[in-house]
Amino acid sequence: MNKETRKRCQRIWHMCRGAARAIYGANPPSDGYAYAAAQLLYMTAAHESDGFRARRQYGFDPAPISFEGAFSLWQMERGSISTTIGWLGRRPRVAQNAQKWLGYLPCHRGVEIPAMRLEAVCTGVQGQEGDALACVFARCHYMWITPKPIPRRAEDLAAYAKQYWNTEAGSATAMLYMNAFDAYWLEEFETWPH
Repeated sequence: MNKETRKRCQRIWHMCRGAARAIYGANPPSDGYAYAAAQLLYMTAAHESDGFRARRQYGFDPAPISFEGAFSLWQMERGSISTTIGWLGRRPRVAQNAQKWLGYLPCHRGVEIPAMRLEAVCTGVQGQEGDALACVFARCHYMWITPKPIPRRAEDLAAYAKQYWNTEAGSATAMLYMNAFDAYWLEEFETWPH
């Protein structure tokens, strides 16, 4: 792995780790659960973005030219983004935690996620400066899509990502999620907290 890719992996892992710890409902997650959630976010982005490279689904024009296809390193579609905005509007504590975490970045200070427009999110997550916002949406997506707890083993995370992110309609497999995770996972990430 070259130095640039390594730095990109470290930056995304730092973001996933922060979102996994900071975004929750009534009670903060245990260290073990937050670590599993961070791994799930990282794995999802590694696969969906072709190794943290694509912030827009291949073959589609960027927004605002086109709002079709998927957006961000997590390749979220408009329906998921819209549902997450609505879900956060009904979960003020989660929204508050997400906004507090996002506030550490100057470009996201004062953002009120439940008040965001769908088009603004789609447009905003197409560049590196929108990665943290996209990570918030990915974390929240996994919170509303299933009541099942996030598993702890990487192989189980891959199956979970296939079932709850890519769904039966998607062409990915659990093995593809696992392969992306293995390709971009760094040994230094094994230490928690880091």
